[in-house]
Order: sequence, then structure tokens, then C-alpha cells
Amino acid sequence: MGMGNGEWGIGNWEWGMGNWEWGIGNGELGIGKSRIIFFLLPFSLFLLPSSFFLLPSSFFLLPSSFFLLIKIESGRLFLLWKALSKRLEQR
Repeated sequence: MGMGNGEWGIGNWEWGMGNWEWGIGNGELGIGKSRIIFFLLPFSLFLLPSSFFLLPSSFFLLPSSFFLLIKIESGRLFLLWKALSKRLEQR
């Protein structure tokens, strides 16, 4: 939860606002490079006015829901990669 380069920081590491995983910059799942973020963004913007007073609890639950969604999506991508690699091996 630091403001530097560690985990949950605003610098360059995991959950940061910079260039790493979960970043808002250029990293994995960053805004601009992830369909998951763009898929969830309109839904969260729709819920934002009604849940403004629930914001602290929403921020507490947000990482776990994103993590669950990413686990599901990465599992699907892994299965797709396995199927493609098996198809390429058959050729």
C-alpha cells in the first residue's frame, strides 16, 4: 500500500498506476490494452452514481472481483492456447 515501487504502490509494480500488472499504464490489464477493463468499465460507471456512498466497501471488494475475473479469463486463454498448440503439432 505504499506510494513507491512495491506491491499496491503507485509506482511500477503490481497493482500500481504505472507500467506493471494491473497498472493503468502499459502493463498487463492496463487501460488501453485490456478488453476486460473495457468490458467492466461501462458497468461500473453505470453503478457509480447509485453506489457513491458504498464506495469504500466497493474499493475493498474490487481487487477480489477483478482477481476472480482474471483467473477465469486466464484459464480460458490457457485452454485456447493448449488447443491451438495441439492443432499446430498435428500439422
